[in-house]
Formats: sequence, structure tokens, C-alpha cells
Amino acid sequence: MFAIVVHHYAEPEHVEEFKAFCRKISDGMQGTEGMLSIEGYHDRDNERLTILSRWQSPEAAKAGVARLTTIAQEVGGRDAAWSWRDDEVMRLHAF
Repeated sequence: MFAIVVHHYAEPEHVEEFKAFCRKISDGMQGTEGMLSIEGYHDRDNERLTILSRWQSPEAAKAGVARLTTIAQEVGGRDAAWSWRDDEVMRLHAF
């Protein structure tokens, strides 16, 4: 089992746009081979959007990220102005 957690730090005025973008990515990722789940959470105290994806293996996640990149481009990409700082990415191996 493997998980990827991404914290997106959204500017308050762009939270809804950012969430809509994340939903499009999540919808597009459904059925991706090796992906067990993908979920989004909103930390309203800090305007942080957290995406949690669970995978069968690190290899499946790597292939899934390539698909995610393609989907992101297809839905119009992400505007850098939506964020007040760089994303944090955690790659977690189950134990």
C-alpha cells in the first residue's frame, strides 16, 4: 500500500476555483489502474486543500501521476495565482 498526500495552500479568494479544479482531476482519475481511492479535504482554518490518494504500489502511483498531469492539462491547468505558497507533497509507504 502507498499513499500520496498533497497540501495545496489556496489564496482565500481562489479556494472555490481550486476545489473545482481538484474535483475535475479526481473525477478524471476514477478507474485509474492501481488507484484505490482519491479524496479531497478543506482545512478552512488555514485555507489548505489536502488531496489524499491511495495506491496499490509506488509504481502504480507513479503511473497515476503521469495520468493526472495529462488530465490537468485537459481541464485547463492550474493558475499559479490560486496559491500563496508551494505545495507540500508526501509519499507514504505503508508499514
